[in-house]
Amino acid sequence: MRTLLVAAGQLPVRHVQRHARRTHAMALAGGVFVLACALYGVAALAPSGVPRVAVLVVATLVFTLAELLHTAPAASLAAGAAPAGLRGRYLAVHQMTWAVGQVVAPAGFSALVSFSPPLLWAALGTLLALAAAGLLRLAERLPAEAVSAPAG
Repeated sequence: MRTLLVAAGQLPVRHVQRHARRTHAMALAGGVFVLACALYGVAALAPSGVPRVAVLVVATLVFTLAELLHTAPAASLAAGAAPAGLRGRYLAVHQMTWAVGQVVAPAGFSALVSFSPPLLWAALGTLLALAAAGLLRLAERLPAEAVSAPAG
């Protein structure tokens, strides 16, 4: 179901974002990711059965929205921030950071979830909030053409 939502939601979300600054769109996505983390933390504390499932469904829908809000501006910002002659290298590093995260995150997540599931979501939400705030500060140092979508 989530795959269908992502497939169906990409164009409408991108249409809404077309005039937004990429850094602002990504920071908004970060805020929505933080909300999803909070909901997952609530789900970890909810009684098992229907209440937990209901919160998990809502959390997953919010997470999916955050993913939709983040994907296009992130790729465009990574490409736009690179000097023309180094674009391939910039995009390779951008993809490598995602790959490293996919390798490292399971170990960290496993350690935190075995200790305290709500702590996992609180830690992740905090990191996401810091990243979103950092991105807004970084926006001042990025090339204007990377931050803003082309007119038209």
